[in-house]
Amino acid sequence: MKEHEMVNFKQLKGSGNFYFIRHGQSTANIKKIIQGRLNCPLSDAGEKQAKQTGTWLKDKKIDTILTSPLDRAKTTAELIAAETGSCAAEVVPNLIELDTGVFSGYSLKEAAEKFPEDYMNFHQYSWEGVRKAERKKHIYNRAVKHWEYLFLLFNSGKRNIVSVSHAGLIQWLIKASFGHREWFPLFPMTNCGVSQFAVRNIPVETLKETAFPNKSTGASGRTDINVLSSSENTEYTYRCEWKLINYHADQALK
Repeated sequence: MKEHEMVNFKQLKGSGNFYFIRHGQSTANIKKIIQGRLNCPLSDAGEKQAKQTGTWLKDKKIDTILTSPLDRAKTTAELIAAETGSCAAEVVPNLIELDTGVFSGYSLKEAAEKFPEDYMNFHQYSWEGVRKAERKKHIYNRAVKHWEYLFLLFNSGKRNIVSVSHAGLIQWLIKASFGHREWFPLFPMTNCGVSQFAVRNIPVETLKETAFPNKSTGASGRTDINVLSSSENTEYTYRCEWKLINYHADQALK
């Protein structure tokens, strides 16, 4: 598989939002079972979280909802679609959870007892050290491919897009946005946690006839870049910002 470069957000013109949402609580989450690609349903609490997340998204003018093929994500997406009045969720294979190899179906404690060498390697190398688990190169490329699909949707006029996936894959969707190819650091990810990526690529008055950079990055995670597009003779201000909202559905409406 060809190794992808980092995502180039200058390909996008205009404003929009990408919402990446972890599925609601599953029955395996309750038992602290490592699921990977096992197909576990939502718990009653998970269904409630999904509905409340849909309520939170109701005024966000959602155009499209994409989902992992696993049931815990598909049901979450369907419940969100019902609350937001969006069309049916589209299943996207690249949104599937990372393969957790021989640990799948066990709690972390059980995995440590059954696979002690893998468990030791896991603490040092994350999933790279677990037999049959998905490797970082592969999952990074999957994340970039999903961004490429999001770009196609954005440039076709879809400006507020929801992707329902899993904690493992969403980590890499975030990392791929700035070219990070390692397992660590990890970002906190609750059930139905929301990670929002906002794009504000706005044309401004042309001041120069040649391209010039003007970069500044703050603690908020925002980056502004002014670049002259010679092909259109239009200068754009490129502004992209992550918000790791980690929205907790069952607390938000209290």
